[in-house]
Order: sequence, then C-alpha cells, then structure tokens
Amino acid sequence: MTEPIRVRLEGLPKAVREIAWKAQTRLCVRYRRMTGAGKKKPIVLAAIAREMRRFLWATGSNRALKNAHDPALKIKVPTRALLARAPPG
Repeated sequence: MTEPIRVRLEGLPKAVREIAWKAQTRLCVRYRRMTGAGKKKPIVLAAIAREMRRFLWATGSNRALKNAHDPALKIKVPTRALLARAPPG
C-alpha cells in the first residue's frame, strides 16, 4: 500500500477500512480467477464493475455498516443475496 493511500485511510473508521479491504481482496481474487480461466478482459472488467456497484449501493444504503458501531460484531462484506437486490443500472 502506498503512503498517500495509507494516510488517507488513517482518517476512516476501522469498520469502514475492514469492509473496504475485504471488498478489495474479494474483487482482486475474482478478477484473477476470471482472467486465469481465459475470459476476455472487457467481460471480466464489466463483471467486476457490476459487483463493485452493488457493493457501493449496499454500503451507501447503510446495510453493510448497520452494525459497525458494535466492535463485538464481525464485519461482513455484503452477501451475494444482498448484492442481488441492488437497483439495476
């Protein structure tokens, strides 16, 4: 992680950093798996963008962060079922 990104992340709540990191690793693994399987890059990027849009919708609608104030609860990245409820577009 570069220094400017590290400095920018220091100002965010820990729950937000954990959710963002889990999403980053999940999308990275998905990208590598799909490109490794021989999928064309534009198709892979579209699939990753769709999942990222759903993730942002879920966090923006406060579903992913509803329990973030309680440190005893485990932070989870939105599930595929929750992500499937994202509005189209």
